[in-house]
Amino acid sequence: MVVNVLGTEYNVIFDTLAENNMYKQCDGYCDFYDKEIHVRKHIKEDADHDEMTISEKSMRIYENKCLRHELIHAFMFESGLDCNSNNVEGWARNEEMVDWMAIQMPKIMDVYESVSNSWNYDDKGVKK
Repeated sequence: MVVNVLGTEYNVIFDTLAENNMYKQCDGYCDFYDKEIHVRKHIKEDADHDEMTISEKSMRIYENKCLRHELIHAFMFESGLDCNSNNVEGWARNEEMVDWMAIQMPKIMDVYESVSNSWNYDDKGVKK
C-alpha cells in the first residue's frame, strides 16, 4: 500500500518476524530515507508468540495502532519537525508523544467531524 504523507509517497509494508529481523527490537518502524513504513504482521507461528492466546482481531487492532504510530513519525519527519526538535531525544521523536498522537488522532477526528457536520460547512467553509 502507498500513502501520501505531506506530498511524499511512503510504501507501507506489513511483514513478519521471519521476513524482517528488525522486529526483534520493535513492532514497527519508519524508514525516512527509503520512504517506507514497516509494521510487523503478527502470526501465531512466530516463535515469541507460541504461548499467546491473543485473538486474530486483537492482533489486527494492534497492527493498526502500530501503523498509526509510524505514520505520525513520517508526518513529523516530512513536516521538518523531526529534525527541528533540537536533538534526538526531542519531543518530535519522543515515543510517548508520538504514541499519544497516534492513539488520540481517531478520537480527535471523530469530534472534529461531528462538529463540522453540525455546522453544515465543509473544511473550506463551503455550505454542504
